[in-house]
Amino acid sequence: NVLMAVIQVNAGETGDSEATPLLAEARWKIPRVEVLDILRGFIMVVMAVDHISLFIAHVHGTEAWYGETQYNDTSMDNLKFATRFATHMCAPGFSYLMGIGLVFFTMSRIRLGWSFWRIARHHIFRAIVLIVPCAVLEISAFRLADWVFPEMDTAPGMWIFTTVLFSLSTSMFIIGNLLVISFALARGLGWGAMPAVVMAVWVIVSFAISEVAIDQATLGDVNWFVMLMAVPGATGILGVTYVVFPWCGVCALGALMGLFLARRPQYLRMAAAIICASAVVLFVVLRELRGFGNLISMPRHEDGLEFLDVVKYPPSLTYVCITFAILHLLIFVFVTLSTFETKPYSNILWDPLKVYGGSALFYYLAHLWIGAPIGLIFDPDGLSYPWIYPVWVGVVILLYPLCRWYGKFKRSTPPESIWRFF
Repeated sequence: NVLMAVIQVNAGETGDSEATPLLAEARWKIPRVEVLDILRGFIMVVMAVDHISLFIAHVHGTEAWYGETQYNDTSMDNLKFATRFATHMCAPGFSYLMGIGLVFFTMSRIRLGWSFWRIARHHIFRAIVLIVPCAVLEISAFRLADWVFPEMDTAPGMWIFTTVLFSLSTSMFIIGNLLVISFALARGLGWGAMPAVVMAVWVIVSFAISEVAIDQATLGDVNWFVMLMAVPGATGILGVTYVVFPWCGVCALGALMGLFLARRPQYLRMAAAIICASAVVLFVVLRELRGFGNLISMPRHEDGLEFLDVVKYPPSLTYVCITFAILHLLIFVFVTLSTFETKPYSNILWDPLKVYGGSALFYYLAHLWIGAPIGLIFDPDGLSYPWIYPVWVGVVILLYPLCRWYGKFKRSTPPESIWRFF
């Protein structure tokens, strides 16, 4: 009841004298940081090569806490490793950008006079919308090849998987509503102070829980709830790859960046440079120590690649560090390039990325249902690995007019239309 009372506080109520500082600052115009749209589009393009690799060459990494890096073929050469490594930034990039977007959305709706309860309902509804395509469209695309070619099925009997859309949905629900509650509590504490504290605490707690849970899991079996929360694994028809706590921690890091950008968007390039350098230093330190932050400590290659071969399932601190270094390097480069343009982010280089980034969920589901059927025309052994690159380029080009059409359609719908979620 206390929780409901907090989030039902109306942003337009001014009877409480403590509400004045919050409402005054709520009149800020939330900035549109265009480089983040471009980064999202770039991530979408890079992500597609990983799934095309699965559909066309039947090669996909499983960098899990419980064993060696595994590929569906018998070897992993440097080309495959480099391609997979390049795509590591995609999942944390989605979660990070979602965290920034949750802050911008929450602050903008407070500014428009939405009640906290209305904002919370929006986050809950959007989380549900993410879960539905996850269950119906995403999983079925990944399982399509397994149904046609049973010999390819690496997870027989499993029909439910926690995929990237599952992690985004849970992050939307948890981090989105934590922000709502913390902004409601911040009415007497000043704009951004309480949300920043809550997000920072969540980051620390989520990765600490992940480390402890993995340590305990090495001692014996874990139940399905612990799997969903922190320990990837499988039980019955359920296969868990993306877990709740650490991925929500990545989203909370994005929320912290969103809180910073809401006040100081002009310092984005400087912040990106500092975060990139800090993430590289922390990555090197944690990898050299080979203990906390790695989830597993043994080398997994004999050719020197073990230093970069980090655990993704669940996301280790070293994985987060190296991917954040790449993400913020990209932000730094994109912002720097824009300084040489008369009208930033308006030339032929940026326009396709903005189109992809503006229809991210549509792009994601469409590329799965284009790539999966293409893979079905090949035999169960798949094509040789280099073939994935021309197929990838072709799929990305094909998606451009589709995403452009969908973007125009989406903009023609009412502001609260469900189609705008895609």
